Amino acid sequence: MSHFRLHSKTKGKDRLGYWLIGIVCVLAVGGIGYAAHSIGTASAKSRETVVIDTEEMFERYLVDTESEDYNLNGRYRLEEDLDLSWLEYSVGTNVEPFTGKLDGNGHVISGLGRPLFGVMKKASVENLFLSETMITNPCTYYDGEHYVDGYGALAAYVIDSEIANCGMGGEIQASNPVETWYQIE
Repeated sequence: MSHFRLHSKTKGKDRLGYWLIGIVCVLAVGGIGYAAHSIGTASAKSRETVVIDTEEMFERYLVDTESEDYNLNGRYRLEEDLDLSWLEYSVGTNVEPFTGKLDGNGHVISGLGRPLFGVMKKASVENLFLSETMITNPCTYYDGEHYVDGYGALAAYVIDSEIANCGMGGEIQASNPVETWYQIE
């Protein structure tokens, strides 16, 4: 009985292949670890209650999309009255609605010229009063069939959210007369 062994000269090529596979595996594990850390950090940020006591903090957490603290799913509590007359855009959109919790803690937000929240979905706002409000700039949102201008002071469009102990002083001026209805439970 004869045995034949075939040898090839691929030792160097095999090592290179193993090195490449090893590098790809290390990068993949690192990417998965980073993603898991990011998800965990965002989840932890969502559970902490952030105290907001200046307009700059409000902007950093709820308006400035470039800020690393920006989080529309967070929990926030006001510790001071805020003047948001500078607010150019409502907080939350159809693409990224406000899904967090805001406790006004009995404080007042004044000077709004547009709805505070554009779109709220499964969110909660309580103990907040809006003062010196003059809503003339609506927040445009997509209701599933067409685009609609929302003129509410607190929110233009609310989906499965809770609003408790909130009030408003000021005016809402719509460009076209609109029929409105409110559901109070």
